[in-house]
Amino acid sequence: MLNFAAGFCAALALAAALGFVVTRRFRRELARASAQAQGVLDGRYAELDAPQGRRLGVVVAALNMVLRRWREALGERATELDELRRQANLDSLTGLFKRGHFLARLEAAVEREDGVEHCGLVLLRVRDLDAMNRELGRDATDQVLRAIAQALSAYGERVAGCFPGRLNGADFALCLPVGGVAHETAQALAGALRAVLPGMGPQVAIALGAVELQHATTLAQALAVADQALARAESRGPYAVALGRFEPAPHRYSGEDTWRRAIGDALAGGRAKLAQFPLVDAMNALVHLECPLRLQLQAGGGYEIAAHWLPLALRARLTTDVDVRAVALALEAIARDGVARCVNLSPASLSDASLAPRLRALLFAAPRAARQLAIEVAEAAALERFAPLQQLGRQLRPCGVQLGLEHAGNGLGRIDRLFEIGLDFVKLDTSATRGIAAEPQRADFVRASVELLHRMSLPVYAEGVADADDAQMLWRCGIDGITGPWASAQRPQSVS
Repeated sequence: MLNFAAGFCAALALAAALGFVVTRRFRRELARASAQAQGVLDGRYAELDAPQGRRLGVVVAALNMVLRRWREALGERATELDELRRQANLDSLTGLFKRGHFLARLEAAVEREDGVEHCGLVLLRVRDLDAMNRELGRDATDQVLRAIAQALSAYGERVAGCFPGRLNGADFALCLPVGGVAHETAQALAGALRAVLPGMGPQVAIALGAVELQHATTLAQALAVADQALARAESRGPYAVALGRFEPAPHRYSGEDTWRRAIGDALAGGRAKLAQFPLVDAMNALVHLECPLRLQLQAGGGYEIAAHWLPLALRARLTTDVDVRAVALALEAIARDGVARCVNLSPASLSDASLAPRLRALLFAAPRAARQLAIEVAEAAALERFAPLQQLGRQLRPCGVQLGLEHAGNGLGRIDRLFEIGLDFVKLDTSATRGIAAEPQRADFVRASVELLHRMSLPVYAEGVADADDAQMLWRCGIDGITGPWASAQRPQSVS
């Protein structure tokens, strides 16, 4: 009996040990499957390796199959969305940006806080297009227009941030991302086209006007000065170039070292603050405050927008310090008043290995405020720096912070890749939303974008809305929130 009891106990112990091992393995595999399911809810679509257990393996295989089919369907819908974007934004003959999209991008470049400090604009006009149509015929005239578009497109393909557009039948435009080269670029274009266009007909000729722009120049001012330059060029004859001028802003600093010291001193001296612009929903309730960082570069001076100092901060490798300060200020403000806030990260900071631990330290030190903080990155940065952004999202998500995509629209055709990052919201760029009340094709694109993003359970917001008619059309398209001059004028009650 004693031997039997001992053997029975040993068998029980062995069975318990085997059960414990099997149960622990099953629970571990079940936890992995549960994490994958949670990842789907968070917008991440990584498939899970099949476990050894046959029953759980069937479940995981089925989940992976659903994910693959979902991604295929998402890819098909994204392809349709990309086609709508091309129809809404691109001229069918030349492939260049249509007038509305080009002007919206130009306006964002010169007026948005994180735009460029200096840029150039070149206007090109085909002289007497109607006469050319009559004498050469439609097909030959179209060849002339396509040749001009090809010359302009070469700049957009070779230079990051440079983009061409067709403003109307005879007028073309080229935006240059840096200052000081508009006149030179116009002359180079004139020389290149002079060598090509006369062979298509002796009456074919163009004129070009160029203008140097600086931040805070309004779109109307920029076009007025460029039009005046173009008119002068037309009066001078075929292939002439004229330069329009603004009074240049005085340079406060000379040399990279001076800029580095000015930015570093502003950060070290506490001379940084957040601006506040409301993002409101359809009921005029505040969603959160948009909070771009501003720096006081000179003690006692004004606080300056990012367009004035961000390019130099990038060259001086100070963008991570700037972004960390912005997050710290946002957390302090949330702790004071309890209002949700949103700050943006520079693309360059994403590649800095010190960014995530510095942000995590701030967020873990203020857990309650962290749950009301949103951090966003530009769509272009998300595509170019996908891996570091995905890793940053994984490290910040346990802190409760939201991760969003700003300036979105052109890259939504790669939506299946973008949302592996695990986004919480998307903001459509001004270039996607400006003027949609008067352009049905662009409204169709916005409506389709909202529908697709809502299928991903993502709120969709519109940036930089200035026009009341555009705002009403955006609400009809299903947009969840609006920011920009129109939203600021609504004065939501929860904002003092």
